[in-house]
Amino acid sequence: FDVMLGILLGGAGSVGYFLLLYRRVDRSVDMPVGYAVAYMRRGTLQRLLLVACVVIIAVRLPMVNIFGVMFGLLALQAVIYLRAFGAFLGLGSRRTNEEER
Repeated sequence: FDVMLGILLGGAGSVGYFLLLYRRVDRSVDMPVGYAVAYMRRGTLQRLLLVACVVIIAVRLPMVNIFGVMFGLLALQAVIYLRAFGAFLGLGSRRTNEEER
């Protein structure tokens, strides 16, 4: 049970991480390059603080397994990277011949 709580906490932190990243990237698209770089760097600190808070919460709560939290934090990233790698290789395309026309 404690591992599942850890995975849920880590998964929630991972989703929050990617939502913060998405919001930063979406807003920085319309900025000049110099401002966008500085804006994204500030966002990196925010995302790292979010991950640190999730880990600190996991360490402080005895009912949460820290390894489950780490798995939850990394699982979403792994899925996104594997999906991108599969798309790069041309795997997993769900198009049919009719959709290509």
